[in-house]
Amino acid sequence: DVLVLGGGLAGCVCAWQCHLRGYSVMVVDQPGRSNSSRVAAGLLNPISGMRFVVNPSFEALRTEALGLYRRLERAWGVSLFHSLPQWRVFRSEAQRARWLRRMDEPLVKPWHGPLMGQADFPRHVLAPFGGFEVPLAGWLDVNELIAQTRARLPCREMVIEDEHIECREDSIHFHNMVAKRAILCRGYRESYRHFAPQQLQHSKGEILLLSIPGLEPTHSINKGAWLLPIGDGLWKAGATYDSENLGEEPSTRGREELLSRVSRIVTCKVEIVDHLVGVRPTSKDRLPIVLHHCGAPLSLFNGLGSKGTLLAPATSRRLMQHLGDAGVAVC
Repeated sequence: DVLVLGGGLAGCVCAWQCHLRGYSVMVVDQPGRSNSSRVAAGLLNPISGMRFVVNPSFEALRTEALGLYRRLERAWGVSLFHSLPQWRVFRSEAQRARWLRRMDEPLVKPWHGPLMGQADFPRHVLAPFGGFEVPLAGWLDVNELIAQTRARLPCREMVIEDEHIECREDSIHFHNMVAKRAILCRGYRESYRHFAPQQLQHSKGEILLLSIPGLEPTHSINKGAWLLPIGDGLWKAGATYDSENLGEEPSTRGREELLSRVSRIVTCKVEIVDHLVGVRPTSKDRLPIVLHHCGAPLSLFNGLGSKGTLLAPATSRRLMQHLGDAGVAVC
């Protein structure tokens, strides 16, 4: 019924939304190509950015996202979403002052704990200006979601180029396959050949995988950069943003920038285990992109950026509804 072209976070969530509604689905991903989903930390955090922004729809989006992830966890017997509080550490006195002005706003107040001083943090955490806790943060194991999708749904690795996609009025032909509908989820490599041009601003992101002995994995930490414990004594540290150079190779500049940021968060010695790179598919307005072809059963889902864990379930559900689905409850 549905051919999903792209096997990252957007493609996997779309595929499961189709499957849970009773459609037969095939996922096709590019062989040997990196994608940002495999690198991403999968963070979900209500208070984001230097200005402490809270999405007005965050609670509804979070409820829907966790509903889908928990449903898949129960069906598969694995862990996908890990609830993990976050320490938000102020970088300066000016940032602390900005927080004091915002912390009691109605949108912000439900999502944070009380102010903290340096003495409230573990001795390894550098917090001279203090900070606060975000209790309802967490992260999605995107690699586990991708692995489970490949194991449980029909999946193939094939080259996906525009010339391989033939649009007809009632079907999509791709290599030797015919589908009633196809959904393009190709990330930053998407050409938009079948659709109107989009305002895009992709960014390369580099992340370090670190061993940090002595730092207890009770919280993620955000202080300009973030540190996320992922188990087995390992932490992800990220991330850089580079909209000029979209190459997929790790850079010395990226490594040194991340190590410098980490040194301003913790005093522990760190060891680099790996250096990861991905290119985020991002629209200029930072909103997901959902498009539908006027003359063929072809859709596109892209542009999740750094908020994919939160936005993918609700956005893909709306895509399903647009395709004429009656809307089977996911949560």
